[in-house]
Amino acid sequence: MTTASQTIEDQARLFKMLSSTTRLAILRVLVESNGELCVNEIAEHVGTTQSNASHQLSKLEDNEIVACVRYGQTSCYHITDSPEAQMVRNFLKHSI
Repeated sequence: MTTASQTIEDQARLFKMLSSTTRLAILRVLVESNGELCVNEIAEHVGTTQSNASHQLSKLEDNEIVACVRYGQTSCYHITDSPEAQMVRNFLKHSI
């Protein structure tokens, strides 16, 4: 059973994770694409290195905001259907 304090801690952790401008930019690109993008495409759109994009995507994946699909050595990402991801998607759609 989840207590109120655990829920608040989880929510705080989510907002802290979303406080990164790079991660928000990545999420915005994924929302605008309305599908799946590969790491190199995301890095190009966001204006960062592939290494940094991969690092930030890993954090988003750990929090189940995005999911990865691998095609050989190419990793592509999309926003998941988790409640947290849907909240982020709705926020970004209405603030674009």
